[in-house]
Amino acid sequence: MIDDLTGNRIEVKCDGTAGPYVIVPEAQGGKVRDLFKANNIPLNENARSITGSNDADIVFDLGEGADMEKIQSLLDREH
Repeated sequence: MIDDLTGNRIEVKCDGTAGPYVIVPEAQGGKVRDLFKANNIPLNENARSITGSNDADIVFDLGEGADMEKIQSLLDREH
């Protein structure tokens, strides 16, 4: 899946002490949420501004036991 705002690939990240997560523009949050639910990916989500602007991003916290490769594969198949 491509980030509609940046044109970059949406990636599962796990940096620092944070567990696996995905950040998407708020406008794409519903599509990602539906994709995860359809594939039984448990998640917590929080809308927050990452950039400090008025544009909110959705952060999907995937949890410690998340299968990062499976989730990335699901994202990569989506257009």
